[in-house]
Amino acid sequence: MKQVLAIALLLICCACRKDKTVTVDALVVDEGVNIPDGCGCHIIAGGIDYIPDNLSHEFETDSLPVRVTFTSADSAGCGLTANLKTHKLMNIKSIKKR
Repeated sequence: MKQVLAIALLLICCACRKDKTVTVDALVVDEGVNIPDGCGCHIIAGGIDYIPDNLSHEFETDSLPVRVTFTSADSAGCGLTANLKTHKLMNIKSIKKR
């Protein structure tokens, strides 16, 4: 019985650690010059403002509608709020214009 419980707990822990990949329609928003701690482009997906960590330059256009597949990670900050971690971080797996 203890072995079954231990295996079940191990499976639950492994399932919780996996990143979930999501595909959604989103909008690229240009927040201005991307300096070392600046904002640059954000992506708004599902009403959440993300900072993409790997957005290609061809998609850095304000108000650009896109379809993006991504995983989200810990919070990030930019500009004057860099230390506050006010946004979620987005790791883009694929992106295309809508």
